[in-house]
Amino acid sequence: FTTLVRGAGQWDVPSPVPEWNAADVVDHLTTWFPEFIAPSGIALPEPTTDRLTSWVNQVQAVQAILDDPTASAGAFIHPMLPPGQSVGQAINSFYTTDVFMHTWDLARATGQDDRLDADTCAEILAGMESMADMIRDMRNRFLVAAVLSVPILLWSPIGRDVLGFDVPAPFGLRDDVVSLLLSIPVVFWAGWIFFDGAVRALRHRTLDMMVLVAVAIGAGWLYSLAITLTGGGEVFYEAAAVLTTFVLLGH
Repeated sequence: FTTLVRGAGQWDVPSPVPEWNAADVVDHLTTWFPEFIAPSGIALPEPTTDRLTSWVNQVQAVQAILDDPTASAGAFIHPMLPPGQSVGQAINSFYTTDVFMHTWDLARATGQDDRLDADTCAEILAGMESMADMIRDMRNRFLVAAVLSVPILLWSPIGRDVLGFDVPAPFGLRDDVVSLLLSIPVVFWAGWIFFDGAVRALRHRTLDMMVLVAVAIGAGWLYSLAITLTGGGEVFYEAAAVLTTFVLLGH
């Protein structure tokens, strides 16, 4: 890609990406990735007015991360992605893939060699299939949380006082006990990715969206648990469950 940037004669020529010219292809790569990797505690050079300089500076900084075993093995943190990858893996999964695919766009736009390595194409395709598995897992977590949040909400003060739901709780249990039981899989399975992500963020002394969501869900649920175990009262299981569901929907 660096060779193509050096060989670009004009920046205002259209590219295969709709509504993008050659300049937009390079600008895309030098702007999105610094923001993407920043939650992991990594600061990349800011783009300059010269595209070649911006690109070379970024490439050198990313290569330095990959060459540093400690930095490369560090936990990758992003508020919109589940935890589990290292920084090096995230660079390979997202950044390297994007650079490779946009190599074709820049080559076509500037009239340079647009041939791509077939083995790398096959590897990227396999990576996209694993992304589909990740998206499927997130969808399943959302569906479980959404389904269980409905009865939790109905047997909550909102359901009773606002929605007028008057069906007794099953098995003669109190409303808060039923909500407690139904909220356990919502919080500790569907929402576990937020707690796992929060722990990883705190280990790297970072306060990100995972920490915010985990604190909100955990505080509401633990407070409610204490009230339930001490005889009952006003609880917030529905708040923890609905918050988990909405954040999962956003993901």
